[in-house]
Amino acid sequence: MNFVNKLIKIFDGFVSTISVSLLLILMLFSVYALYDVYQVYHSAELGEDIATLKPKAKATSLQLTELQKINPDIVGWITIDETNIDYPILWGKDNSEYINQNYRREYSAAGSIFLDYRNNRLLDDYSIIYGHNMNANLMFGDVKYYKDETFMRNHLHGRIYNDDGIFKLTVVGYALVSAYDYNIYNLGAFRNQRNFEVIYHFENVAMTKVDLEGAENSKLILLSTCDASSVNERAILLAKIDRYTEEELQEIAKLSEQKEKQVKSNDDTSSEKRTYTFKFWDYILILLVLLVVIVYIVLFRKIRNRKTEKEKEELPVEEEEVLEEKEKKKKKKNKKEKEEEKQEEEKKEEKPKKKKKEQKTEVLEESKSLEDTIAEVIAEEIKEASEATKKPRKKKKEEEVLEEKTSKKKKNKKSIE
Repeated sequence: MNFVNKLIKIFDGFVSTISVSLLLILMLFSVYALYDVYQVYHSAELGEDIATLKPKAKATSLQLTELQKINPDIVGWITIDETNIDYPILWGKDNSEYINQNYRREYSAAGSIFLDYRNNRLLDDYSIIYGHNMNANLMFGDVKYYKDETFMRNHLHGRIYNDDGIFKLTVVGYALVSAYDYNIYNLGAFRNQRNFEVIYHFENVAMTKVDLEGAENSKLILLSTCDASSVNERAILLAKIDRYTEEELQEIAKLSEQKEKQVKSNDDTSSEKRTYTFKFWDYILILLVLLVVIVYIVLFRKIRNRKTEKEKEELPVEEEEVLEEKEKKKKKKNKKEKEEEKQEEEKKEEKPKKKKKEQKTEVLEESKSLEDTIAEVIAEEIKEASEATKKPRKKKKEEEVLEEKTSKKKKNKKSIE
């Protein structure tokens, strides 16, 4: 029975330790996840070094050259009005280089907006640009909103900047397609002089679209991002790009100057300052961390109390007696200690009394000794006085005896005569 109780006790302790450890791990993971979310969205923001160099509406190749001093792989800039799509376009040696790298070539889970490596910069008839679908509408997070036709019609226009100048961007439609869709992603077949086939296929898969007539005569840009509904689904936005006329460039330049005056106070030439705002799931994550901490504290206390109770309940009779004996001894010991403390206190109180008594005794003894000394002195003096009195009497008697002898002597002498 004792062995079974010990086994249950060991198992219970093991389960308690595992439970607490798992809760601690979950808490640490939640904290890390929260920190990681912040880092991911923070890394999606553009730094001041590149935001101030964003090409203006009247951009020249010199501005792009300045951007390429930061990273030679920057081949252009894409902006769609009234959205958060406003980023430099990078061009790597393959399509994985900038998935988890920012424009400074630093690791970033948000990655970059990058051109398909099979394209020739932004000069082909059909180009594909990739970006992550992120919350807070960063990177290509705004692409998903184009499934709503009203949103799409209110956000059709933007600009593309590249080596060849400024191009007018016009969105023509939105679709959800497979990541392996041959007619969308096979640039080897459709990169140049095949825009008609791209438009034809897109019309068949589009969820929202505008009039595509004549779009095959323009250069085409496809914005591609992942979709939350499926791992293999891609949300795509097709846009056509055309050169601006001189009149349109002048109009854009005026609008750009007006916008620059509005933002002159902070000297920021980017279309919109991106700041991370907490979303629903971020608050859920924070609450989860707090909940785990609370549960950990409560559970830890309960386990500790339960363990103590079980130990008391599972104690055999002999052990209980031993425990009671120990308690009695402990109480006896405490009682003895208290008595000793009391005795010590009494001794401390008696010490002054005893000392006082001793002092009194000493005084009495000294007094008695003094009296004896005085008595001895007096006796001595009396003795001396007595002796002094006896001495003249003896002398007188001796003188009388002597006179008597002398008298007798004289008498005898006379009788002889």
